[in-house]
Amino acid sequence: MSVQVDVRDVAEVDGAAGWSVLARDHLYSDLPWLRATATDPTGTVGCALARDTAPLAALPFAQVTREGNAFYRWPDLLAARGLHAAGQRLQLGPRRGYRTAVLTAPDADGARLDDAVAALVTTLARTAHDAGLDGLVAPYADTATAVRLRTVVPDALVVHVATDAWVPLVGTGVEDHLERLGGHRRRRLRPEVAAAERLAADVERRPLADVVDEVAPLLARTQERYGHPAPVGPLTASLRAQAAATGDRAEALVLRRDGRAVGFVSFYAQGDTLYLRALGVDHEATAGEPAYFALAFHWPVRLAYERGLRAVHLGIESAEAKVLRGARLRPLWLVDLVPASARQRSAAVRHGERVLSELEASRVLGHAVDRADWVPALG
Repeated sequence: MSVQVDVRDVAEVDGAAGWSVLARDHLYSDLPWLRATATDPTGTVGCALARDTAPLAALPFAQVTREGNAFYRWPDLLAARGLHAAGQRLQLGPRRGYRTAVLTAPDADGARLDDAVAALVTTLARTAHDAGLDGLVAPYADTATAVRLRTVVPDALVVHVATDAWVPLVGTGVEDHLERLGGHRRRRLRPEVAAAERLAADVERRPLADVVDEVAPLLARTQERYGHPAPVGPLTASLRAQAAATGDRAEALVLRRDGRAVGFVSFYAQGDTLYLRALGVDHEATAGEPAYFALAFHWPVRLAYERGLRAVHLGIESAEAKVLRGARLRPLWLVDLVPASARQRSAAVRHGERVLSELEASRVLGHAVDRADWVPALG
């Protein structure tokens, strides 16, 4: 039984043909999100689907012509870790989202999946060559994906680039979540949770499409505050594209003062997870109130419980604040599929081991790390 790979522009892919089944738990690799990112003029987005008698595995990809997001400048990510790679690459995974995963059929056996992933990599390597590129790179790959890709290219460079925060939801409500945190953190957070509850009367849940023009300036202000400045215009266009492509799946919690939006968080529900995407706060208008943490943690957690979901995805950065409020940390890897030297690969392993050791030694972060998430990609 042979594996065939179909490569198309994202606009030509029909979810009913199998893609959406494979992307069941992966918001940032599902077609609505991919089509939202395809509006970015700095690259083109495609999809590769492997199948025999049924869909087996899939990967989105992007040919990037200009990268404006420092977090996606993969040569700089390597250089910051004392590593390097020459040439240009076809990017595996979504254009945006900081989550790259090989999508796989839940009922396929291991050998068939291995063949399917190998066929995907071979076909996309040919696509890269035909486009005048030097190979493939997968930024922000989860551990399972990093291991799968390295199985196809044993000399691939696998290097840790970020930690991804997830809040697992136990029980049936916020009290169960607080109980899981233990006495010290529970006592520390209760006043913040209570303050967030008092603010809840000023919060409304709206379709993202209805509030884009109101909330984009808040996003720009917050990104500037935390060292990632971006003009309001492109941020507005990005939010509008997300809302248009994902429809009623794109929602927002909006905090108002006298009818004016002073804070928001946008989010999507997929599978059993609530994914937080963008957050903005007018810190002057909300001075003395825990508006940021209410939007970034407490209200989304409550909403996820109300919907019967089992996790909240918080994304990368600000690990300590997220862990203090109940997040677990998982590693994300950059996988360069152009074979690297043994010296480069050893340096990448040492870097990953050093990051893991530092996390485990941290009084705050250590208990949020599971070594089993790391070892497969470091081996």
